[in-house]
Amino acid sequence: MKKYLSIAAILAATCSSQASADTLAFKAAYFQDDSNDILSFAIEHPIPLLPNFRYANQDSGDVTFSYPDSDPNTGIAFDNFARFSYERQDYTLYYELLNNSLIHLDLGAGLSVAEVGYDFALGDALVVGSDDETGGHLYAKARMPFGESGLGLYAETTIASISGMNVVDASAGVTYTLSLSALDLRAYAGYAHTSYTDSTLIFDRDIESDSARFGFEIDL
Repeated sequence: MKKYLSIAAILAATCSSQASADTLAFKAAYFQDDSNDILSFAIEHPIPLLPNFRYANQDSGDVTFSYPDSDPNTGIAFDNFARFSYERQDYTLYYELLNNSLIHLDLGAGLSVAEVGYDFALGDALVVGSDDETGGHLYAKARMPFGESGLGLYAETTIASISGMNVVDASAGVTYTLSLSALDLRAYAGYAHTSYTDSTLIFDRDIESDSARFGFEIDL
């Protein structure tokens, strides 16, 4: 976690003088794919040096998978099954590094709080548990509009390290923005990759998911 806090400090020192919004803004977004539901809120402001704030909740539900095991009595190998659930809350301080007609770029770091649930067979017993863990994360988002057409491209990623678990959530795709008098409505459609590398559970397994991701954002 110290690594992420150090990166956040470097960002603040090098980017804060030029990385503020033109006006006070509020953003709310929701994304969904085959494995994740992501709800986020962000506040941006024009005050120099002070970073913007983003809160996000990512619920990955339950994942069931097999892992190699063996009978303790006979030594015969077989595939066992386990269930894994994951929900993470991110508290991010970020700077709007670029905001022009060609590209919008946000970069930040912050605190992550995760609830990890699991159950798996251990011999003849079923092990069931859950852990609340805290760590840090890096966050980046880029959006590139195509002139005044409303269409554009986007890419967004969060990299978190939480008590032995490394999580990467990345997505990229197309956007369409409908500009109204008081707000912008933005739709997203793209491809998402999520991976969990966990060295703390007994089956020590990498879990990955790839799917289409859709979402929308309200920008006030």
